[in-house]
Amino acid sequence: MSGTGETRFSTSSAEVATVGLFLGIHVGLVAYLAVHQSPNIDETAHLAAGVALWQYGAHDLYCVNPPLMRAVAAVPVMLMPHNRLWGDFDGVSGPRPEFVLGNQFVESHPDRWRWFLTAGRWALLPFTVLGGLFCWLWARELFGVPAGLLALVLWCFSPNILTWSSIICTDGLATSVGIGAGWVFWRWLRQPTWRRTVIAGIFLGLAVLSKFTWLLLFVLWPLLWLFWRIGTFRIAGCCHPRGSQMLAILLTGIYVLNLAYGFSGTLTRLSKFEFHSELFSGKTPPAEGSQETGNRFSESVLGALPIPLPTSVVRGIDLQKLDFEQGMPSYLFGKWSDRGWWYYYLVGLGLKVPLGTVGLGLLAAFFSRTGETQRCSDGRSAASNEPQGLRCSGQFVLLLHAGALLAVVSSQDGFSRHFRYAVPVLPFVYVWVSRLTTIRTRRSTALQAVVGLLLGWSVVGGLSAFPHTMSYFNLLGGGARHGHWLMLGSSFSWSQDHFRLKQWLDEHPEADSPYMLIERSVSLERLGLRSRGRPPACPDSQDRSSESGPVPGWHVISVQNLHARHGGYRYFLDLEPHAIVGSSIYIYRLDRSDANRLRASMGLPLLKQPALRPAEFIDQLVRARDSSDAVRVAVFAAGQAGQSAAEKIRNALSTDGNLSWSVLSEHDIRNGLLSGHDVVIVPGGRAEVQGTALGAGGREHLRRFVDSGGGYVGICAGARLAAVNHEWSLKLVNAHTVSGQRFVPGTGMVSASFRGWGPVHVEHTTAGRALFSGSPERIEMDHTGGPVFFRSTERHLPDYIVLSCFRSELWKYAFQKGGMKGTPAILAASFGHGRVVLFSAHPETREQSRGLLRDAVRAAAGGKQ
Repeated sequence: MSGTGETRFSTSSAEVATVGLFLGIHVGLVAYLAVHQSPNIDETAHLAAGVALWQYGAHDLYCVNPPLMRAVAAVPVMLMPHNRLWGDFDGVSGPRPEFVLGNQFVESHPDRWRWFLTAGRWALLPFTVLGGLFCWLWARELFGVPAGLLALVLWCFSPNILTWSSIICTDGLATSVGIGAGWVFWRWLRQPTWRRTVIAGIFLGLAVLSKFTWLLLFVLWPLLWLFWRIGTFRIAGCCHPRGSQMLAILLTGIYVLNLAYGFSGTLTRLSKFEFHSELFSGKTPPAEGSQETGNRFSESVLGALPIPLPTSVVRGIDLQKLDFEQGMPSYLFGKWSDRGWWYYYLVGLGLKVPLGTVGLGLLAAFFSRTGETQRCSDGRSAASNEPQGLRCSGQFVLLLHAGALLAVVSSQDGFSRHFRYAVPVLPFVYVWVSRLTTIRTRRSTALQAVVGLLLGWSVVGGLSAFPHTMSYFNLLGGGARHGHWLMLGSSFSWSQDHFRLKQWLDEHPEADSPYMLIERSVSLERLGLRSRGRPPACPDSQDRSSESGPVPGWHVISVQNLHARHGGYRYFLDLEPHAIVGSSIYIYRLDRSDANRLRASMGLPLLKQPALRPAEFIDQLVRARDSSDAVRVAVFAAGQAGQSAAEKIRNALSTDGNLSWSVLSEHDIRNGLLSGHDVVIVPGGRAEVQGTALGAGGREHLRRFVDSGGGYVGICAGARLAAVNHEWSLKLVNAHTVSGQRFVPGTGMVSASFRGWGPVHVEHTTAGRALFSGSPERIEMDHTGGPVFFRSTERHLPDYIVLSCFRSELWKYAFQKGGMKGTPAILAASFGHGRVVLFSAHPETREQSRGLLRDAVRAAAGGKQ
């Protein structure tokens, strides 16, 4: 050891190999999570803001977090082919536009966004390696080789480190950079050379660039320097850092911070800012979403001060402070509050950290007063060759970093939703508890055995939850199955299991288009999910968007929504789930008796039994198809285009001599001329034109015709007309269709429903094979913009039966890709006493598919017969 307090170690090849092994396993685990976890609520916004940073130098996006993490994550995207016109930067307003732009970024890359997400996550892997190395190095220098390995193992297998190192989020990066900053500052205190001064300043800037919480280092480090200077930790033979060096560290940190922002707005006068938070504006907290601003310093002497920070940093701190001032609904121990709790993170440290790690911490705390360490005759540690005073001061530096960070995050109790805010505390604790390897008592062998058992318990506990590490709770917290009764938000459920939900639904086609309520930042189309809408809430819910009470069917709901504050979905918690996807998504299957049992307990009217079961309904369609009775067919023709379409239908079915024909206009239908027919065919065209031409009276006549036993066969636009989601719809089938407009960068607003024209492959289901027995199981049909169907939530309409599904798809715009395959191509349903068969594609244009139309017409006409 030199006279400056510098310790030099030799590292054996066995130790290097061990460190490499642990870090290799750690990287493999993190990389796996990066592939298999779906994007959380913030990730797409972070990624889009990172791309905008490189592409346009836009520092103002996601300004509540510093740019280091998103800049690194976006590097692979910039190196991969991507659409440079991916966002509507001029059309998005408000203080947080990054979330809209994040959605636009995903929708602009429908077949690549998952690769971008994974690549961005992998780009952050070097930081988790560095975090592990910093733990190893610091513990090794303080307490010796065994301590370094112990701290490294705790890092590598911590469920919290694994989770937040595997996603595009500030907390994993801030944890790695934070422990690195603490280590280099400690080394500077030991040997205050100018080289180490510069390195400490750089790490100070990087720490703040990783997370604004590390601004506390601008206060903490000068305090530690003062403690050192006034003699609290004076050590014989050690140099003492000068004030000029401490000042240089702070100035270098500020310089690095400004450099990363391109000195944008640096040295702007304080009076020039427009603040939102009460702290800086001087106004009472505005209502959520308010744009009211102010500046309490504008008329004071302080207003003339130039602020040595970029404007985006000042704005981000202000908006973050506003969030805490306004407060947010927070959840702990099954209870909701308008604000958070100061002890939230302490609870998290007790419940979301493996019990083996908790035990090591308690043991280290116990021996901090009663334990002894083996020393050499000159007062150094035998384990690490460190002066005892340096080891004590090192522990003080560790604990002060951890305690200061925990105090800062705990003081911001406007909301408590994210235990991840306290994760940067953990590596400081890991290094500190590694001192247990140096404890020497009369029963040292037994103590080291206990330490080994606790370490093993920590590793096993951390790996036991893999790959569902975000939902990890230790045994005191009830494990991942019961942790949602204690904490929610990113502490348990943060949309991490959507990819697994897609896989489960693909493996269980019987659960197609379930009721679904999951928090997400990516559209259901991009996730490959289909939903009929949110589950109906129970009567005491504040959500009145649909009729109240349990209904039969498949229900997919995240635990975040099971515990929703309004209580509308808590009735599911009394049921045993059919399946649990990951740890955060519960799947229920309710039949009519289940729903009525729940409804009876709530005092709600019971649901009526359906007139027909699906199998019976298909049997009736098949019997009607095989009937030789004459069928009177009406073809609806709205305008000249309708006449042309009707003629094509008539030509396609002219080979069936038992079909008689009439072409009816909207006037004929309004005048009641449908009553002399068995089935009406509504061909392609434009559904809105057809529905509008019929008017309210014509639509009601057509509904009464089907209700009284008539058949309805809709093709393309005629199929869209039968759905429920437009004011001009007939509302014959419990289905809604993709509709509305979407923004396409470089093009503007476009129709979400029109996908272009072309052939598509259609495959019959079991019900379809029964009805279309003379047809090949898989056929090709012509598609000209027909509807994409999803189940809807109309309580008075029965569910439809899928006869055929699309096995290929068309798309005109990138956002449409992936949204058609697997959806119904042909479906059937009952309406009153009548029957409805809908074709999204055209059966009349090809010889091989015309038989489908003949079978459908006869099957639908069976109600009259």
